[in-house]
Amino acid sequence: FIKLLLVIKEKSNNLDYQQRWFNSITETLAEGLYVMNIHGGIEYVNPMACTILGYEKKEFLGKCAHTLFHSHYINEHTPLKDCPIFKETIKNKVFYSSEEFFTCKDGTVIPVDISSKSIVKNKETTQIVTVFRNISEKKKDEKRMLLLTTALEASSNSIIITDKEAIVEWANPAF
Repeated sequence: FIKLLLVIKEKSNNLDYQQRWFNSITETLAEGLYVMNIHGGIEYVNPMACTILGYEKKEFLGKCAHTLFHSHYINEHTPLKDCPIFKETIKNKVFYSSEEFFTCKDGTVIPVDISSKSIVKNKETTQIVTVFRNISEKKKDEKRMLLLTTALEASSNSIIITDKEAIVEWANPAF
């Protein structure tokens, strides 16, 4: 009986260690992470997801990610069953996109890089793990670069860019 108790205590200690280890990893990620069930209900969310989207952890748990913050305003409020993220992950495929949008608690809509995949928790339970990051600054930089490139290409002055060995890397049409 004592040996059985020692085995149970050791297994319990191992589970506690694994839980602390998992939490230390997910809580230090620079990306938002949430785990939802196959009905879209959020079962876990890391601190960065809370920071990015502006919600408290308790405001996420049990809520449907699709209706709480996944913004489909661009495609006419797609229902969960037709959501591309949900449809792909339910088929056990990885979904990746830089063209999705999330709505923050304050109403701000942000573009996100997103990666989502289903995992089997146990034989009867499937969950969907999603990692995302706010790419607002990246999108602004891309717009600025496009604007500058367009301006340089439209210039009537000859413009050329070379590397340090004087090899031409870019030239506008006027050149």
